[in-house]
Amino acid sequence: MGALTTDVVPIDLATRVFEVALDSAPIGMAIVALDGRFTRVNRALCELTRYPEQDLLGLTFQDITHPDDLAADVALVHQLVAGTIPRYSLEKRYLRRGGAVVWVHLHVALLRDEHGTPVSFISQIEDITDRRAARQLLEASEERFRMLVEHASDVLVQTDSRGGIGWISPSVIAVLGWHPVDLLGRVVDDLVHGDDRVRLSVARDRAHEVGLGRTEIRVLSATGDMRWMSLGATALARPEQEADLLLTLRDVQDEVTARQQLEASEERFRRTLDGAPNAIAVLDLDGRFRSANPALCVLLDRQESWLQERRTCDVVHADDVEADRWAMGQLLAGDEMHHTGEQRLMRADGAVLWIRRSLSLMRDTDDRPMFYVWQAEDITATKHAREALAFRAFHDVLTGLANRARVQDDLQRAVAEARVSGGTVGVLYCDLDNFKVVNDSLGHAAGDQVLVAVAERIRGSVRNGDTVGRIGGDEFVVVLRGLRAAADAQLVASQVTDAVSREVVVRGRRIVPTTSIGVAVSDCSSDAEDLLRDADIALYRAKGNGRARWEVFDDQMRAEAVARLTVEDELRGALDRDELVVHFQPIVHLQSRQVRAYEALVRWHHPDRGLLSPADFLPVAEDSGLVVPIGTVVLEQVCRFLAHRRNWPGYVTMNVSAVQLSRPDCAAKITNALARHDLAPQRLVLEVTESAVLNLAPAARADLEMLTSHGVRLLIDDFGTGFSSIAQLRDLPVRGIKLDRSFVADLTDGDSPANRLAEGLAGLARGLGLVGVAEGVETEEQASMLHLLGWDQGQGFLFGRPEADERWPID
Repeated sequence: MGALTTDVVPIDLATRVFEVALDSAPIGMAIVALDGRFTRVNRALCELTRYPEQDLLGLTFQDITHPDDLAADVALVHQLVAGTIPRYSLEKRYLRRGGAVVWVHLHVALLRDEHGTPVSFISQIEDITDRRAARQLLEASEERFRMLVEHASDVLVQTDSRGGIGWISPSVIAVLGWHPVDLLGRVVDDLVHGDDRVRLSVARDRAHEVGLGRTEIRVLSATGDMRWMSLGATALARPEQEADLLLTLRDVQDEVTARQQLEASEERFRRTLDGAPNAIAVLDLDGRFRSANPALCVLLDRQESWLQERRTCDVVHADDVEADRWAMGQLLAGDEMHHTGEQRLMRADGAVLWIRRSLSLMRDTDDRPMFYVWQAEDITATKHAREALAFRAFHDVLTGLANRARVQDDLQRAVAEARVSGGTVGVLYCDLDNFKVVNDSLGHAAGDQVLVAVAERIRGSVRNGDTVGRIGGDEFVVVLRGLRAAADAQLVASQVTDAVSREVVVRGRRIVPTTSIGVAVSDCSSDAEDLLRDADIALYRAKGNGRARWEVFDDQMRAEAVARLTVEDELRGALDRDELVVHFQPIVHLQSRQVRAYEALVRWHHPDRGLLSPADFLPVAEDSGLVVPIGTVVLEQVCRFLAHRRNWPGYVTMNVSAVQLSRPDCAAKITNALARHDLAPQRLVLEVTESAVLNLAPAARADLEMLTSHGVRLLIDDFGTGFSSIAQLRDLPVRGIKLDRSFVADLTDGDSPANRLAEGLAGLARGLGLVGVAEGVETEEQASMLHLLGWDQGQGFLFGRPEADERWPID
């Protein structure tokens, strides 16, 4: 401790002054002996140290000084006593009674006597605990602010009312490259891009008006580049002066660049969106339309503004909404990256559209979901085409009935169900009678009308659960489920027969279609193939028994079918083994009995059954199509027969079936064979049944006319058994007619209906300029009567049986 002054003061006066000062001093005061003992203390010091006066007088300043501060205090005391310093002051800590620490500001002076000898110390002690704490807080705050300013990435700028820079934070070096000293005194506006100064001015005005203004501006860097900065302006109030501004500048160059790139990308995306041919939309995560391109607006017949107020569920078909939500959920959950599917949309006019929908979820760089991209391709036409193809795969296009594949599938399922339930399945195999006549006479369009009408009638004759199908040109099949008895199938067959036979008016013509039906009923061992086959066999029987009727399949029919199949199989082998031969029966002039011609009649040298007549195998050949290669065999043998008899003036007739005539190469085969054997066409006469020639298709009829124009002649076989009209007969390329043997057998000696009919037909032939040939002449009486009735030629056992080539005269 040191003295208050180096001057010598009289003791008595000093004592009086000290006593007054001591008692009235607001701060602690003490007289301290040179050894540190308190010899006099005032009340303020007692209150500061919390010691009573007597206790404090028993202590030294060393006793109440904080140990960490004692050395510094003692050192100063020594300097004071040594006279090196006149006085000293310091801040130190006292230990209060009880151990509490109190900060004090200590001022010490040394009292000397008149000889200059140190007597004691006088100390003034001020409690600065609160002031020191406040100062420490302020210093800490200032240190934190200093560190914040020095290390902040933002640039802080203090400007006056004119924009002059009065202070700027050191961070301006890192952000803009400027040294703070270089900017002091400059006007902020000079550093701001010219286009952005208005925004700076607005931000300053806002700061003065409401305390804060914000904007984005471009600020000049030390390198001459302009960088985008986010500006915050805050008013700093000063009494009676216009407020300064504190500007905060944050570098947002990267953010602005990214935003500009994003905006450019979004603009490109928008242009791409608008120009895309497919319908595209951007959806929020809740499915709301954020944007929609023109293609989608056109597709839905909606404005984009209308869509932006709605979600996908407002345009998706009600039955597809749940699937649409599920797809979005799958993407949102991360289970899928992309989802495609087909769904329906509703246009503004209520029309339903089929689309192929593609849905993708866009995520940000942190894999957070942002929005959906929803694309729609209109596949309505494709869908309908696909449905039409699917329909055609199992339905007949003309009638809408099931096709063969569907019939077979339904029949298989019906049989399987019947096996489980113990029920019965019935099959009706229907074939229209003489339908070819309708097609050939009125055209296929008229035939189609008849088919459609028949289909409706059959469908109306059965139950809803039964299947009605068209499996061929004029063939229909009905599958009857759950029959209680076979008689139920027969009842339905009768209903179908009656329904079909109602009149149909086509192009002003009244047509009465009829159908032949084969009926088959399942048993425990039947399968679908068996039922169809059995019904087809029964249909064959119905056709053979007169048509326009139905027949139920039985075991006898199966045996007959097996026999027919056996004949067909053996007949194919016979063609390969050349077992077919041609016999020739003479046709004579009834008056002179001269042979005018021969009819070629095919025979089969069966290895087991011997020589078979045409009746034993030709019906099977007709049904199987084998009649065509058989006809080729016959034609070749006829040509050889004629070639061996070139000087004979007669001709040979050969039977040609409707199946052969319908083949496009029929005429070519005949003319080629004649040319190959160098035969005159006039030496060949084709025998065609009345019904076959009347039912010829236009192309086949044209082939016949071509043959007759080359000299090949045509003979109507079994004349009088069909339903031709004289007008039709007149228009055909016919050269003669053959009277059916049934008329010849009924001839009598007197006047009988058979005689009159035979005479009338002979007159008809003469009137048309045709040659008349009577078949089946077995007696002289028949020959004489036929000649008498006007027939020119005859054929039959009376004149000769069919014999092989070599049995007849050769040149």
